[in-house]
Formats: sequence, structure tokens, C-alpha cells
Amino acid sequence: GGICTAYPVLQYLFTRFPLKCGYLLYGCKGKWIPFAVFFSFLLINLIHLFLVEYPGNITEDPFTQISEMVSGSYSNFNTFWHTMFFQAVLSLGYGLFSDFNAAIATFCVLQVVVLAFAFTYCLDTMLKWGVPKYFLIASYILFAFLPYHIALSITVWKDVLFAAGCVLLLSSWLRILKCPGNKPILHYFVFICGSLLFLMARANGWIIYLIS
Repeated sequence: GGICTAYPVLQYLFTRFPLKCGYLLYGCKGKWIPFAVFFSFLLINLIHLFLVEYPGNITEDPFTQISEMVSGSYSNFNTFWHTMFFQAVLSLGYGLFSDFNAAIATFCVLQVVVLAFAFTYCLDTMLKWGVPKYFLIASYILFAFLPYHIALSITVWKDVLFAAGCVLLLSSWLRILKCPGNKPILHYFVFICGSLLFLMARANGWIIYLIS
């Protein structure tokens, strides 16, 4: 159903984008825009975290992971590597602040940074691809202000990092494939980071990744 819905929508959009969308526009003006977008994402979500929902939202899955950390008996219900990553960040936060709430907030802050970078990288890819400004603005508004995005950015849940991995993976993949004569090492680095998040967060991510 998703494919049947997405195909005509994307076909409609891409047939209306200008012809310059066939290549990435490296060296274009407005190099400060990605930094402004990145910090705006940080500002919006961190204000929400510290003034509205400190130390963040915890779903049922993290409680399972925390119980595994306490018992020392781990499962792959929530992927083992995500549990290890979660445990490492919690240990760092608790070591710095000696408070469990602050440890949870540390993980949420890190997650906000990852999502802000993923959204910014995606929008920057669209900008360099030549996507019309009105579409970029609409995408920014959805990324930044959709309540669902704001709520999930500070929710401890493996699917949030999985989604960030999807965005980074696909955006960097587009840059690498569509610009054969200009492949900065940054985009390969982002591709690797996106792949790690994609594979770490969900067990079935391996199946999707290998097929892709």
C-alpha cells in the first residue's frame, strides 16, 4: 500500500522539479544555511526537552533494556548492540552527573544531535540537488515542527535511531551515486555512519540492508 501510494506522489513531484535536479550543485551559494538549519533543530528540540519533558520519554523497550543491564543477562529482543550503545551513554551520563534522570537526558541530547544532523544533511542534499525552495521550506517545517518529530526526538526508542540511519543512508547514497566525478570522503563517512545506525537499531535491518 505504501509503495502504491508513494510511487505516483514521487512521480508527480519529480516530473515538476527543474532539469538541474539531475546533478548535485556543489559550491553553491548559501553555505551558512546548513549550519543555521542544524542549530535551529537543536534549539527547538532541546528547549522542548529541558522545559517541557525532562529527562525525556521512555517507552516500554528501554525498561526491558535497563532490566537486562541490571541483571547482566542480555537478549536480542531489542538488538544487543543498541542495548550496548544505550548502556554506554547511560554510564557516561551517570558518571558525569551522578543522577539517573540526567543520564537519560544525556542519551536524549545525543539523539537530538544525531537527528538534527540527519535532517540537515537530507535538506542540504535536496538543496544541492536543485529541489525547489517551496518544497525545501515545506520539508523543513515538517522536520522541525511536526509534533510527532519533536516528541520522538527525545524518546528513548531504537526506532528513532533506525529512522535517522535511514535518512543518512539514503541521502549519502544519492550523493555518491549521482555525482561520480566528485565523491568527497564526507559522504562515504556519512554512508558508513548511517549504515551502522541502520544495522544497530533493528535486527531486520540486516535483511533490508543486504537486499538493498
